[in-house]
Amino acid sequence: SLRVETVNLLNPIISSVKETYYFDKKLVKYEYRPQVNDLSPYGTGSDLIEVHDFHSGVAYVTDRNRGNCSSKSIESSDFDVRTDGPTTVRLRNSKEFFYFDIASSNCLTRA
Repeated sequence: SLRVETVNLLNPIISSVKETYYFDKKLVKYEYRPQVNDLSPYGTGSDLIEVHDFHSGVAYVTDRNRGNCSSKSIESSDFDVRTDGPTTVRLRNSKEFFYFDIASSNCLTRA
């Protein structure tokens, strides 16, 4: 797992997310609090837990304060996703997370 902080320079806001990966189970868990400018459909005052289940293609979002849970399809634009066909997504592997797959192919084409 890791913690990522992002800084929005236009609106001086720092946000963070804790990411935990379970590659063997094809699960990813994000723990975060949406910021005011995020336009989150889940609001901005509560800590959220979002779990991506790549076995089913479903993402579950739980509000820690209220306890309610919503489900949605995992979107192909999410950071942890690679498309695997026109309607299928899969969890990125370790080389893809750090873009080593792109770096090694760029090195080969330059040689």
